[in-house]
Amino acid sequence: TPVSSVYLQIESDLKEAIELLSSSYPTSGRYRVNKSVALSLLSRVYLYQEKWIDAESAASTVIGNNADYSLVPLSGITLPGNKEAIWQIYNFNNNSNTSEGEHFYGASSTMSTILSYFSLRDEFVGNEEFPGVFEVGDLRKTDWIRTNRKNFPMSYKYRSYTSTATTN
Repeated sequence: TPVSSVYLQIESDLKEAIELLSSSYPTSGRYRVNKSVALSLLSRVYLYQEKWIDAESAASTVIGNNADYSLVPLSGITLPGNKEAIWQIYNFNNNSNTSEGEHFYGASSTMSTILSYFSLRDEFVGNEEFPGVFEVGDLRKTDWIRTNRKNFPMSYKYRSYTSTATTN
């Protein structure tokens, strides 16, 4: 099937979903789709096709919905139900990491010590000679990058860290 035909079908499906879905989330949290989720996906489909005006229009509709969406403090953007999230994946694991994530972050995981080479690279977080991708004072680095028990920099953006994690 030609790519253009596939995109037309995706657009058609998303437009139908937008008509059929409710504007509100059907359950507590932002785990099930609503009209804004479908509209956001449609905006992305437009971007892939370089339909800039359509993409901007669809995205602006979601962004303009100030009743449901707004910016939140940096420390809150990964929390469930925050107003900056359009669609989130429900954590069935009682706020624990996925089984894959436990290999890298689990306090009891021996894999986190064995596989410490999965830490963030100096080119990203920086070191004495290289500043990394974060500008001085960038709160994303101080809020989201922690050192693990082997003193390797790790991403803590999507995790609740404990007192055993130190600020990098």
